[in-house]
Amino acid sequence: MVILNKTLHAQPESVYIIFIAMAILSLLGLNAIKKNIALIIVFIAASILIAFYASKRYMEVYLTLLHLMIFTIFLSKTLLDTYKDDIINVFYFVFCVYEISIIMKEIILAINIRTSIIFFYITSAFEILIGIYFILYNEKNGLKIKLNLKK
Repeated sequence: MVILNKTLHAQPESVYIIFIAMAILSLLGLNAIKKNIALIIVFIAASILIAFYASKRYMEVYLTLLHLMIFTIFLSKTLLDTYKDDIINVFYFVFCVYEISIIMKEIILAINIRTSIIFFYITSAFEILIGIYFILYNEKNGLKIKLNLKK
C-alpha cells in the first residue's frame, strides 16, 4: 500500500477501490467473466477512472456500490445453498452481516453525520469480532444449521 501511494501518488481510497474491484471479479468466477467480458471491461475501466480521477465523495459512493455488489453475491450464494442443501452456512451469513456493517459505515461516512465517528468505532469493534470469527472458521469448517424445509 505504501509503495502504491509513493509511486502512483494514489490516495488510500484509490487503492482500496482497485482491490475491492479485483475481489468482486474473483468472486464472480471465470465462467461469469467470460460470458460478460464487455461488462467486465467497463467495470474495470470505471473502477480505474473513479479510483484515480474522481473526487473523494464519488469514491465513497462507488465504494458503497462495490460493497453492495459483494453483499449481493454472498447473499445469493447463501440463499442458493440454503435452498439447494437445506443448510444455512453460518460463515456466509456472518459475511453478509459483515458486509452490511461496511455498507452502513460507508453511507454514514458519505453523509457525514455528526455521530459518524462514534458509529465508525462501534462498527469497527463489531468488525474486529467478526474478523476473529473468520480466523477460527471458514466456509468449510464453519457452523452449518440443518433445516427441515423439504419433505
